[in-house]
Amino acid sequence: MRLFVIIFSAGYSSRFRNSYKLYKEIPKPLIPIYNKKLIDLHLHNLLSLRNINIKSLKIYVNLHYKAFEIFSYISSSYEEYINKGIINFLFEPNLLGHIKTIDKLKSYILNSDLFFMLNCDSFIGKFYNYLDIVLEVLINNKVNNLIFVSDKRILQDKKTYTHFEFKDCFTFKYKNKLIKISKVNNIYKNEVSFREYITLYIGFSFFRINREFNNILLSRDFKELNFIDFLNKLDLYSLKIPYFFEITEVKDYLDFLNYYLFYYKYY
Repeated sequence: MRLFVIIFSAGYSSRFRNSYKLYKEIPKPLIPIYNKKLIDLHLHNLLSLRNINIKSLKIYVNLHYKAFEIFSYISSSYEEYINKGIINFLFEPNLLGHIKTIDKLKSYILNSDLFFMLNCDSFIGKFYNYLDIVLEVLINNKVNNLIFVSDKRILQDKKTYTHFEFKDCFTFKYKNKLIKISKVNNIYKNEVSFREYITLYIGFSFFRINREFNNILLSRDFKELNFIDFLNKLDLYSLKIPYFFEITEVKDYLDFLNYYLFYYKYY
């Protein structure tokens, strides 16, 4: 299976930089995680894949804000993988957003078997286990598109969030545990009140490259879609992740440093 990955790393990270003045001039992919940078955690996970189903890997990192700084760091740290064509870059003079970035790279995507996209500021533990689950679902359970979601309690005033509605589900056994996969029935935006629980998309998506996916990417109106419209066009399923990090403010960053210290000391 040929795996194609986009790590979305082009944003301005305004909320994070405004909440933590010490790192105001540092792009989020380069914020320090002890002796590493945030982007290292994703690249390490991807470059260390040992699943028998993955035959080849190509990674693209899209860049806009502080593009040269991020490019220079990755180039000096991962020269071997850049020379092999495994790590690549998409420079965006104007910030494109998810859909137009996908459109720019669609020739590579459509020449792959599996497309994985993730946001640089999102992180889940035990990535290897979850990737094994994803491949099991996509290969053996007739599911073509899978996203990761998680329940989160909203601890701020009313704000518009993306809502997910689920219907049918199925379970399968993975390492003696039952894993539940739910079909996404609808996705829409709506306000959420303080202390309400909501199911959030956490920035990890997997798509099998098949006729349905090809037709969507090659359609005339693809570039005009927003990300929610794109997901709504797919036969989409979800896997609920019990614990994840999305580093948007300084509190998220400090929580993640604490988690990393105790659970990922081997990096």
